[in-house]
Amino acid sequence: MFTLEEKGIVLEAIKQQYLSSNSYNLDELLFFLSEFIEDIKVEKQAYGLQKAKERFKRLGRPPKLNAKEVLKAIELKQNNTSQQVANRFGVGRSTLYRHIAKQKKTG
Repeated sequence: MFTLEEKGIVLEAIKQQYLSSNSYNLDELLFFLSEFIEDIKVEKQAYGLQKAKERFKRLGRPPKLNAKEVLKAIELKQNNTSQQVANRFGVGRSTLYRHIAKQKKTG
């Protein structure tokens, strides 16, 4: 978890006169604070993604078909239409094509 000290951020509040021309009203200060908090959230998310990639964690949605199913689909596709094979595995044709292309590319 990030702390302000780790990032070298110093938050200093000073008293300003409300009649000064360069003072901010409360709405503006809350807006700036909310933007600052959002920036911290984005940095934390990027940091988490970086750490996950370093640990070789798979990111994103899991594949619809495993390697065994793809090999079976390639075998079935020789005697059936692509739509029939896709329906059998409960995926769309484009998903089937993508898995087959990936399988042929890797091995």
